[in-house]
Amino acid sequence: RHYGDHREVSIKDDVLYLFFEKLYAGIKEKGHLAMVKTTDLRNWSDPVDVLTLPCHLSFPFVFEDGGSVYMIPESNELNSVDLYQANDNLTGFTYVRNLLKQPRTEDICFNHCDSHIFKKDGVYYLFTSVSYRWTYALELYYTDDLLNGQFKKHPASPVCRGNEFGRCGGSVIHLDDDYYRITQDCHVKYGENVSVMKIKKLDKNSYDEELYKR
Repeated sequence: RHYGDHREVSIKDDVLYLFFEKLYAGIKEKGHLAMVKTTDLRNWSDPVDVLTLPCHLSFPFVFEDGGSVYMIPESNELNSVDLYQANDNLTGFTYVRNLLKQPRTEDICFNHCDSHIFKKDGVYYLFTSVSYRWTYALELYYTDDLLNGQFKKHPASPVCRGNEFGRCGGSVIHLDDDYYRITQDCHVKYGENVSVMKIKKLDKNSYDEELYKR
C-alpha cells in the first residue's frame, strides 16, 4: 500500500482524525480517500475508506462549519471543486454541491488543485491552483454563503503566479492574529519543497502576501 502525499488532520470531540489519499503501489488505479483516528496518538483505528469516485482523489481538505463537518477533495479530473458533508462518525461523506467548475482547455494542464476554504470575518475564501501551460496560478474566490452562495472571483485573482509559490501545500493557518499560506515548490519537480507566505491583507477587495520562510 502507498499512502499519498496529501493528508489533513481534524480534531472533533477529543478525537484526532487523519484523512489521507490512499493508493496501492504497482497497481494502476485511482486514489481514494481514507481515514484513521486516535484519542492518544499511540493507538490508531484501522483505515476506513470515506470517499471513492470514478476519478482520482487527493488533498482531502476537511473543515467544520455551522456544526457540520465538510470535505473538499481534489478532483482535478472532474474540472470542478465540490463540497461533501460527513456523517456523524466521519466514516463517510456525501455530495452537497458544486462550488466551482471550469472547462478544461488545451492551455490547462492541472485544473483546481489543492483547493481549500478559509473563513475570515464571515466570508468564505476559496484558494485553488490552476496550471496554465505548466505554470501555476493561485486563484481566489469568495462568498458569504457556503451552502447557497455563488463563489465570485476575487478582484486580485490570481494572487500568485509561478511554480515556486503558486500551488498550495496545505490550508491557510491562523496563528496569533496572523495568517499564513503554505505553499509547495514545484518549479523543478512536484512537491520539492515547502514554504510559508504571510498574508498581510485579505478582504473582498484586496489581497497581499509576502514570503515569510522558505
